[in-house]
Amino acid sequence: MGDARGYAAALTNLVLVHAALGEHLDAAQAWRAALREYESVNDPTSRATALLNAGATLLSSTPGQARTAYELLAESRRLREETRPTAGLARTLLYLGDACAALGDQADARRHWADAAAVAEEVADAQGLAAADARLEDDADTRVT
Repeated sequence: MGDARGYAAALTNLVLVHAALGEHLDAAQAWRAALREYESVNDPTSRATALLNAGATLLSSTPGQARTAYELLAESRRLREETRPTAGLARTLLYLGDACAALGDQADARRHWADAAAVAEEVADAQGLAAADARLEDDADTRVT
């Protein structure tokens, strides 16, 4: 139909479907295609969402790809920080912390989770705040034991 933004959004949703079905190679191909499409349109918010979905999916499905997930999430954060704080930024920071933890950098993980909690609280994202607090608490419990 010639609508790059609509096609990219559909591909982003396809990523989530493939990931939920455990079809990780198909999910990876779909997010690469979605990101290519988003490069052709001026829609940084949607591109940030696609990057967040790709990074989170990669972390949950292929932990060995934590470095790639980190890079995707860092780009999503960069795009989101150009506007006012949102729940999307909180979620991006949350998964960025997860990527740091997967890479063995607990200090950066905690910093990102704390930032996620602050943003989630600021934008009244109770679910995001609970997730960030749970990660911080789990990390604190791990240090004590």
